[in-house]
Amino acid sequence: MIPTIVSGLIYSKYQRAVREVVPPKLRKLWKDWDIRVAVLLSLTLQILVIILGSRRKHTRRLLVRIVVWSAYLAADAVATFALGTLSNNLTDLYDDKAKSQDPNTELIAFWAPFLLLHMGGPDTITAYSLEDNELWLRHFLGLIMQTAIALYVFLMAWTGSRLSILAILMIVAGFIKYGERTWALRSASSDKLRESTFINRVSESQLSDDFKSELVRRSEEGYIVGEDRFIEVPLPIDLSIINEHSDISEEGKLLTAHGLQDLTKRLFVDSVLTSKDRDTTRTVFRNMSSENAFQVIEMGLGFMYDYFYTKASLLNTPWGVALRIVTSFITCLSLALFTLLVDRKKYSTVDISTTWTLLVVAVILEIYSALLLLSSDRFIIWLSMHKREIQITSSSTTLLQLGTTNSFISSLFRRPRWSHRMYQLSLQTLFFNEKPLPFLDILKLLNTEHKMLEKLWYLSDDLQVSKDLKKLIFRYFKEKVAEEKSAKFRESSKSFSSRYFVIFPTAKGEAFNDKYFHVAPNFQEYFGNSIFFWHCFTEASYCIDRRDIEKLNVSQYCGLIMQISRYMLYLLLLHPSMLPVDGIDPMSFQKTVDMYRYQLGRYDVRLEIEQEIRMEVQEETRMEVLEEMRSEIVEELRSEVLKRIRAEALDEILAKFKGKEYGAELKAKLEAEYEAKFKAKNEAEFEAKLQAKIQALFQQRFDAKCEREFEKRFEAKIQAKIEAETEASKRASIIASEIILAERPFDYTLKLFAEGFVTAKNIKSEGEMALIEKWNTLGCTWLELLAHAARKCKGREHGQQLRRGGQFLTHVWLLMAFFGLTDHYQVSEPREIAGLIAK
Repeated sequence: MIPTIVSGLIYSKYQRAVREVVPPKLRKLWKDWDIRVAVLLSLTLQILVIILGSRRKHTRRLLVRIVVWSAYLAADAVATFALGTLSNNLTDLYDDKAKSQDPNTELIAFWAPFLLLHMGGPDTITAYSLEDNELWLRHFLGLIMQTAIALYVFLMAWTGSRLSILAILMIVAGFIKYGERTWALRSASSDKLRESTFINRVSESQLSDDFKSELVRRSEEGYIVGEDRFIEVPLPIDLSIINEHSDISEEGKLLTAHGLQDLTKRLFVDSVLTSKDRDTTRTVFRNMSSENAFQVIEMGLGFMYDYFYTKASLLNTPWGVALRIVTSFITCLSLALFTLLVDRKKYSTVDISTTWTLLVVAVILEIYSALLLLSSDRFIIWLSMHKREIQITSSSTTLLQLGTTNSFISSLFRRPRWSHRMYQLSLQTLFFNEKPLPFLDILKLLNTEHKMLEKLWYLSDDLQVSKDLKKLIFRYFKEKVAEEKSAKFRESSKSFSSRYFVIFPTAKGEAFNDKYFHVAPNFQEYFGNSIFFWHCFTEASYCIDRRDIEKLNVSQYCGLIMQISRYMLYLLLLHPSMLPVDGIDPMSFQKTVDMYRYQLGRYDVRLEIEQEIRMEVQEETRMEVLEEMRSEIVEELRSEVLKRIRAEALDEILAKFKGKEYGAELKAKLEAEYEAKFKAKNEAEFEAKLQAKIQALFQQRFDAKCEREFEKRFEAKIQAKIEAETEASKRASIIASEIILAERPFDYTLKLFAEGFVTAKNIKSEGEMALIEKWNTLGCTWLELLAHAARKCKGREHGQQLRRGGQFLTHVWLLMAFFGLTDHYQVSEPREIAGLIAK
């Protein structure tokens, strides 16, 4: 490859300059160990990439992504450098006209095929991003050049020994591995992906003509013919087992996802889909539960991740399996022959150990790859689809063993198919600067994109996508499809009115008619501004209505709306390419954030809000503290008075029998009299006596305790309530917004933020039903924004997110596509004729 030649030239060109700087001892040390260090480093990077490569599928941790990115880029560079250095050393050796070849030189040349093997990469990662797939021609050129360099090294070190024969086998294995990677990259490139999704279909008009011809022919033959409508669902499962209340098996869900794989590919390349595709997916998903539907989507996206970023597209073909068997066999055979046939005494211990390491690790990695393949979803699908053939050719015991083996391996190697997380971002954290970015001055000095890092720093903990949120979104789209089909929809308009959707159980689904709702920007024209406005509105509304929401016990539903709001803001600020926006003006946005920080600091409005909360809760808190202290004092006095009553009763009795000797009879009489005096003859009389004594001592004790502890306890409880009142900062934002609007700002973004907060304050929702209808309308608005964002996002952007743990928006987008609600479908009406009945 060209980098190999260039690296060798650079190494030679600057060799003299390096000699002048580096001491002779270090130069000699590097000359002796450079190729060994490079080969072992290449092996280490391969181990790192194969272990961490697949983790990108289900983790969003930045550290894992940085390590994988570094190892992915360094692996090829280090292997290229090692191969170039190896060829350069052999060339220098022959230029010196050495009479005989050192046996260690032949052993070191045996490492060249392993470097070719490393360049082929592991099965778990072939491309770091989708752009790498488009560079498959570069890797093809690399395959030719690197193989040529490896052959050159092999020929230069050829002695005809057994080790040379083994080198031929390993070159074949390395060439196949590198070829697999190139083929996988080519298959996942956009052009080849479009070609693979192109299916020659007979047009629907042609089908209609054929149907009519068949109808006439059958009628002329004397058949009683009729017409009926049916929907063809070409999936390898029985649709009768799919219904909303049944629990589909893991195998059934995998088969469903596999049956929809070609359709999913076409969605990712934004191909036009037909009404047949729409009818197929709608028939399947409208009968599913939300949990099963999202699991099928999760499996389908897992297949797409494998297709884009791994060698799965090759390994799932007969040729791919055959090549894998060949490379595994060659690697294991080379290890066995090296152990049995090669005389290891004539080689240095270090080089023998390095060769052993290369061979053993290569075999281990092959075994690890095989186990990953056997634990994959695709192997389960293969077992399911070939179950009948296996039953015919093998015994039921063999089939059971295969299933048991797969289950055992899956339990060891199975990992989540995606992160199941959604980040949350609130403007409040940006406004109040609650956790300043560390080393901010240093980042500014280095001219780093500290504003983007600041947004990442302010991300709250990513939430797990809850089942309730999935149910809400699934029900929303399911009702949307039903609404599209209704006669009322066709007669009125061609757009779904989300106001009919009911989020809250007690809501009527009526639009919340308030004039202030109309100040929001039109989301179809100004999507980014619409998200900003509705986010500010939602945050302020929750602050104002929080206590009423808790009283009505609807926090669960309002919390789902808040999650969507903060997730959409996260997408807008950190992944704007996934949304239908031209971009965000960073200067205007930062100016808005700085203005809010300035206003909040200038007027100290948060302190004002804390004082307001203090006034609201101080009487309630005073009573709580007094009641706590009363309870504590009563318990203390009760214990003391009981002891005192016992002591008094005992003293009285002892005084009466003073000077007498205690016999058994007298002792029994003494105990009976003590019990009567202590219990005051009956429980009621005793309790009255006890309470009377406590009451006599209570006020004095209570006054003393209040003087010591009341203020301290009262202030601590007040502060705890202020801290618990998270809307304190949000109320402060409302006041700051009113101040900003009063100053009539010229910046549109600043004005938009302020209007969002102030509008929420101005809306009056008196009564429980008005409050619920307001939040129901607000929830429908966010669902509409989420659906619009998913519908307009390109398939390529969704594909990019798969390598970052996945985005929930991608799952929503695929669900909409399967319900026929995206822009991929050109035909909106169902096919009128689909079957012929002949009797």
